[in-house]
Amino acid sequence: MSGIVARRYAKALIQIGQEDGLYEKYGEELKSVNDLMEASAEFKSVMLNPIYDKELKKNLLRTVSQKLGLSPVVTNFLLLLVDKRRIAHFPAIVRSYEELADEVAGRIRAQVTSAVVLDEQTLNVLRAKLEAMTGKKVIMSVVEDKGLIGGIVTKIGDTIYDGSVRTQLASLKEILMKG
Repeated sequence: MSGIVARRYAKALIQIGQEDGLYEKYGEELKSVNDLMEASAEFKSVMLNPIYDKELKKNLLRTVSQKLGLSPVVTNFLLLLVDKRRIAHFPAIVRSYEELADEVAGRIRAQVTSAVVLDEQTLNVLRAKLEAMTGKKVIMSVVEDKGLIGGIVTKIGDTIYDGSVRTQLASLKEILMKG
């Protein structure tokens, strides 16, 4: 249910952003509020706890909006979430908005896991190959995992490209066990 609600609200905001050409800016602003929620347990507690009334939450959001320099559109969006009692879905809305903004901009996100730190040249070659394969601009996040032994694992959406030595050894073991 949360995913459906999140997507609906994210879609409404991205449509506004597309109309006025500021969808990227709105995404950055949503992310900054989400980052603040993650960094401040007090802010998160007030926003997500139903014990606090709407007016307190809205006043807090107005103060945060002013401090962060948020646009009126995003500020009103946040206030609407409080009015409609949807602020608890905010992290999911931000994720949905990011996905929609990526679709609009023609880009995808790839998580690359490697056994060793990859140098810039290797990352550029990998990015170029992924862009050629997907036909979209690729934004990569790189994670190091010594457990892979060697190679890389790339996750794009729900698709995983596993070129790790660990997986190759597991496959070899399975073949040998079958005889």
